[in-house]
Amino acid sequence: ALLALVVLWAIKVYTTWAAWGNLTIDSGHEMYVPELLAGGKMLYRDVWFLYGPAAPYFNSVLFRVFGLHLDVLYWAGSLSALGSAIFLYLCGLRLSSWLVGWTAGAVVLMEAFQPTLFCFPLPYGFAAVYGCLVGCLFLWLVISACTSSAWPWMFAAGLAAAAALLIKLEFGIACYGTLGLLIVIRAIQQKSWKIFAKDVAAT
Repeated sequence: ALLALVVLWAIKVYTTWAAWGNLTIDSGHEMYVPELLAGGKMLYRDVWFLYGPAAPYFNSVLFRVFGLHLDVLYWAGSLSALGSAIFLYLCGLRLSSWLVGWTAGAVVLMEAFQPTLFCFPLPYGFAAVYGCLVGCLFLWLVISACTSSAWPWMFAAGLAAAAALLIKLEFGIACYGTLGLLIVIRAIQQKSWKIFAKDVAAT
């Protein structure tokens, strides 16, 4: 099933390559802002940007490492789509329904490569793309934390929520709201203030 997701992803990348986004109208800032940051400019001081700092700074690092090329963003967005699909599949496995998880992942891949602004390889905003990836990772961590009382799951979920907040405010608020609910539920189920304190500290 996992291999089938990878094959589906590869087919979508190949058949839609370079047909994404709208460079002259809305997607251009997703190349321009990271390019300025890679050149030493500072976000919010030298460059105006609407969302959190994580996505443009991450893309600027990619530009520094792999070169200033549109293909770098194509691959970053495409691999984010694959990562989102894989984490949804893993969520299905955790919930004892691999088929549901696989279907959710396949739907994301089918929608992620549409030749519009609302694709993953060159979207209107990479904050939404990376937010989706981190959100899917967060979902898998939260489901894992539901079946284990070990603190590392909560610590990892807290890190994912923090990353989501730095990427896009809406994703961060949703993650922290879910995390807060999980902490309360775990404390009630275990009837332990100690677990509540440990979970809050880990978060």
